[in-house]
Amino acid sequence: MTDELIDKIFDEFTLSQINVFGEVTPIDRGMHFVLCYLLRHKDEDIFAGDLARTLKVSTARIAALLKKMEKREWITRTPSKTDYRKVIVAITPSGTREINSCIQNMRETLSLLADEIGEENLIKFFEISKRLKATIAKVKDNKN
Repeated sequence: MTDELIDKIFDEFTLSQINVFGEVTPIDRGMHFVLCYLLRHKDEDIFAGDLARTLKVSTARIAALLKKMEKREWITRTPSKTDYRKVIVAITPSGTREINSCIQNMRETLSLLADEIGEENLIKFFEISKRLKATIAKVKDNKN
């Protein structure tokens, strides 16, 4: 399996609501998402509220999650200098090591899966998963 294909699959499902890698990563999905997001946006100011909106969770939920992550020294929270109500969230070197380790485990798992079931079947699985996600979102929207 090519690195390009692994990256495509990883990007699609790491930042989605489908928990394809639940058995592979030792951290919970919310923490995993936050670390990935912060790693990808490490040169930007990311506010706690932005994370809550992106994850589609309450600010109270994101605050609780960030508190756990701060205790593990994976992130820092700093009050904004321009708006005291906002908190800037940044990934630490420890958080970077943790998420890079998870990413490596996922890449290895994808490669093993491709070897085991075939690259074509793996691609079909992810394409079907993507379609299921979109269909579930439509059904959910129609109920609201």
